[in-house]
Amino acid sequence: MLPAGRRTSDVDPGFSQFSLPFNGKACKRVDIGIEIEFLPVGGGGRSGDAICLRWGAPGDYKVMVYDGGTQESGQLLVDHIKSHYGTTHVDYVVNSHPDNDHASGLSVVLEQMSVGELWMHQPWNYSEQIRHYFHDGRITSDSLAKRLQQKMRAAYSLEKLAEEKGIPVYEPFAGALIGIFRVLSSDTDRYVHELVPTRAL
Repeated sequence: MLPAGRRTSDVDPGFSQFSLPFNGKACKRVDIGIEIEFLPVGGGGRSGDAICLRWGAPGDYKVMVYDGGTQESGQLLVDHIKSHYGTTHVDYVVNSHPDNDHASGLSVVLEQMSVGELWMHQPWNYSEQIRHYFHDGRITSDSLAKRLQQKMRAAYSLEKLAEEKGIPVYEPFAGALIGIFRVLSSDTDRYVHELVPTRAL
């Protein structure tokens, strides 16, 4: 993801200045500080991500959590945000992809903090569109959806928890804006017809 109004060639290490839409009509140059913190996840060769972002001005910060790693790292995220950001509210929670080591910790964030929006892919919602990729006549749309929900149980549980708490859930397809960040990839068609079928196997 890049801040809105930026091209990859514009990105500088500090992300200190960039153009943002202003009242939906013009662009205004805005000085904005962005903090990005990578919290440790796991201890072995395979581990997920747990990333905190904060931007804005003192007293008017926006907070994003990008992936949550494991349950333990989810608790670290919550503790970190409370102690270092001084808030119990996260504006945007983003699950980059539905692997358990990226989604598990986000449930801790949703359980212990107030959350404005959840951004995550829901591959089980595309079972009807991808069923023809499987050459097994016994597979139905419902059985494929259940298979995906089971395989990606941490992400599916996250979706259900958001629904229980009344948190709106959006899918992060290319072009979507999440706060000041624009999603670069992937588009809906590639996701449904290339990525979901390979994850369902």
